[in-house]
Amino acid sequence: MPNTQRKRRITGRILAFWSLLQGAALAQQAPMWQLTDLDGLPSLTVYDLHQDREGFIWMATEIGMCRYDGQQFTCFFLPNALSNAFSYIQEDVLGRIWFNNFSGQLFYIQEGKMQLFQWPNTPPAANIKSYAVDKKGQVWVVNGDLYCIDANLKMARPVTRASHFEKALTDVYIDQQDRLYIVLVSGEMYEKKAQGWQLIATDKNQRGIRAFFKEGNFALDHLRNLLYTKEDKKLTPVRYAQIEQFAPIIKATTDREGFHWIITYDGFYGFDPLGSPLHGGLQLLPGKTVSDLILDREGNYWMSTLRSGVFVMPARDILIYNTLNSGLSDDRIFKLAFDKSARLYLGLSNGQVMQLTPNGKIEAAFDTGINHEIEGLDYSPMQDFFWIACSQIFGLKPYPSLKSHRVEMHNPKSIRALGDTALLIASGQSCAILPFTSNAIFEPTKAINLRQRRTRCLWVEPGQRFWAGYEDGLYFYENGNGYPWLDPENNRPVIALSFAQDEQGNLWVGTINQGIYVLRQKKVIQRFTTQNGLSSNYIKALAPDKDVVWIASEKGIQKLNRPTKQLEFIGLQDGLVSKEILDLAVSNQEVWAATHQGLMRIPKTIRTFNQIPPSIRLTGVSVWEEARPLQAAYDLNYGDNNLKIEFLGLAFRSRKDYQYKYRLLGLSDEWVYTQSANNFARFPSLPPGNYIFQVKALNEDGVESLKTAELKIRIRPPFWQKPWFMVLALLALGGLAYGIYQNRIRRLNTKSHYEQNLRASQLTALRAQMNPHFIFNALNSIQDYILQNEKQLANEFLGKFADLMRLTLNLSAQSWVRLSDEIRLLELYLSLEALRFEDTLQYRVEIGPQLQPQHILIPSLLLQPYVENALKHGLLHKKENRQLWVRFLSAPHPNRLICEIEDNGIGREKAAEIRKKRSNLHQSFATSATQNRLDLLNFGKTEKIWLVIEDLKTENNEALGTRVRLDIHYQLS
Repeated sequence: MPNTQRKRRITGRILAFWSLLQGAALAQQAPMWQLTDLDGLPSLTVYDLHQDREGFIWMATEIGMCRYDGQQFTCFFLPNALSNAFSYIQEDVLGRIWFNNFSGQLFYIQEGKMQLFQWPNTPPAANIKSYAVDKKGQVWVVNGDLYCIDANLKMARPVTRASHFEKALTDVYIDQQDRLYIVLVSGEMYEKKAQGWQLIATDKNQRGIRAFFKEGNFALDHLRNLLYTKEDKKLTPVRYAQIEQFAPIIKATTDREGFHWIITYDGFYGFDPLGSPLHGGLQLLPGKTVSDLILDREGNYWMSTLRSGVFVMPARDILIYNTLNSGLSDDRIFKLAFDKSARLYLGLSNGQVMQLTPNGKIEAAFDTGINHEIEGLDYSPMQDFFWIACSQIFGLKPYPSLKSHRVEMHNPKSIRALGDTALLIASGQSCAILPFTSNAIFEPTKAINLRQRRTRCLWVEPGQRFWAGYEDGLYFYENGNGYPWLDPENNRPVIALSFAQDEQGNLWVGTINQGIYVLRQKKVIQRFTTQNGLSSNYIKALAPDKDVVWIASEKGIQKLNRPTKQLEFIGLQDGLVSKEILDLAVSNQEVWAATHQGLMRIPKTIRTFNQIPPSIRLTGVSVWEEARPLQAAYDLNYGDNNLKIEFLGLAFRSRKDYQYKYRLLGLSDEWVYTQSANNFARFPSLPPGNYIFQVKALNEDGVESLKTAELKIRIRPPFWQKPWFMVLALLALGGLAYGIYQNRIRRLNTKSHYEQNLRASQLTALRAQMNPHFIFNALNSIQDYILQNEKQLANEFLGKFADLMRLTLNLSAQSWVRLSDEIRLLELYLSLEALRFEDTLQYRVEIGPQLQPQHILIPSLLLQPYVENALKHGLLHKKENRQLWVRFLSAPHPNRLICEIEDNGIGREKAAEIRKKRSNLHQSFATSATQNRLDLLNFGKTEKIWLVIEDLKTENNEALGTRVRLDIHYQLS
């Protein structure tokens, strides 16, 4: 490998070989994909490439060193580097990555850290000009003299002084056999032998070697742009064809498959192991200054360039024709067909038909004059005609006479010759037969419409049968009649998209979403779907070729081996420029594919199965999203059970379309599959135990990594799961159970006592409702009416009294009663008390507009005692203008109501003075019973009944009455 500084100093001279260059300027190219700064590459100028033993691709760029894993770039910089333009990457036996910069500094990366090499003893006086790493891990350095750095980097000893040769040393190299070479400033090359330095002989015209490349043992004479190979003790000139006409050579290398590659300031060239030019001497990446080329272990070629980033060529044998590298007028190719001379014709999206000439050039054949895609291109050997569908129908006499005919036809989609006197035409409206004369003169008035339905595809079998794929099903025609062909398994229509017929006469039918049917005499003999290997059930084109059938879909190309029924897939990772294949054509050695990005030439012998297993490694462990140092095993506390494990697979050929599978033994034995973008596993709440995390990578063909990346994890149990704690816990649980039992007994006793008191309070409330004084007064009033012969009043009073008694007894048997019933009871009670006060009592019961009393339930016998107390203590001692209000209002909180009982009586203070003067001093029976009942109703409840009593007074502190306010929680019926 040359010293990069020397490469940059070379003055480029482009030699005149215009016949070759002009042919290469418009020639097919190998499909490649590109990595640029938009993908994360730190610079578009890349000097050197290397794949390390783990599979990473290293790139030495103008502004830093970087490592690529197929997903992202990891960049390395050092603040004390005199220059960030790095080159000449090498790897030692310990896995250290070495490289130098243009300022003569030497660096290495070990365990993910970049370091500047520090001389262990007195450093050389001059900067490093060249270095090489041998298989023992020793680093040989030239700075005018030759030094050797041992593998542990602890000693750097001088080996050879420039004074020994009387000329400065400029380069040092180690070949694949680990032999050491040096080059002097004069161009002389020496090999280190046990007895000393031996001069390598050259031809007499050699002026001096300036570079040596161990990959292939190539030596380069920069001055004359000549390559040499080292054989024994001699350098022999390389006699490859046209090598003398190449642009200045930068490097030459031989890959592990024996192919030779010459890299120049204007693209690069390939040669097979025997030295024959690849693709006839095709210039690859013309116009690009290629700086390095490597073949990775999956078969991808990586090319670094100056100012254009890195290119990756998945396959050296696939070629692409497009508008940039050939005579194509449009990249979008819809149809392909061969004539009887095996010339390939292309139907383009711009209405043109082009042909591929025997010398590999694409030339115009016919222009329909309609800017519309060629939807039908069918060759008829009988007439030696191409039938073209492009908004109209055209007949094209192929090369060398390009005679054409045209006929109006609405939006034709497909054309097939029906014998030698008619065309079978599929259009957007129907399927029709169009007769023509032997001179290909059409008679549109005699067109025969077979069926008025959109038709997509056609096929004519030898004999009288032909097929039409309509939008609503597949039909076959024979003996002048048409019949629908249905899937025999489910008796459903088949929506055909493509046809083909093999050498045995079997008809292959590609469908929109039902895969492939293989028919013989209208019967299914084979069926292919995604369930038995197809990549897609959408079959755009079929191309039988002896024992092989080539299949095109929107996902790529598949190769079906008919005897073994084995399917091989060709996709982007194999070199396709587009997954969507529009048509296929097969020649003797190649398969031709029409795409939206040009015409592809694919050798039939292409290797499609990637047998190289991807590598896999663990890259990080986080606990509760906090990164932990990566190690082989983790012993974690119980609370550290939220884990995220990151991993990385290297499968460049898959183009990020590969998979991982992982599992956590101890939690589950089942593998979990995930796409390459999801390169982590998360376990949010692991129970205590011992686990082994395992992960593998699977490439695009399902080949698994040879090794399984593993990680041991132990989640320690919490203290409460340890034996000593369990014993204490059992004892505590026993004591707790006993305490709960005792508490339960107490609660039951309390509840029983509460229920007894509540029942007693209900009886007390009933007694308050029906106290003897009230009953006596009521009966006295009835007796007075009878004595006064007021029969109607007596009867009315007696009826109300009876209703009150009945309603009271009914409500006393219930815990919760309707508010409407409670209001009815109060109204009956007040109407009877009004008679007692001899019409001096005025009362009013008001109900808020938002309340629905018939749906509200409140505790029974709650309100009447407060009304009675207002009458007995507030209004009884007032002589006139006695007024009482009972109001039911909505509370601000849900399921609560306000009940206000307000009187304009003498007030509580004056009523208390009257009670003190009585000889029979006692507390109101109704009030004490209701207070006790209120306490019982509130017992153990969160929603309580609140009672507030207000004394109403004037500004002069004179009594205006009393207001009792009850805030009651209610239920809905």
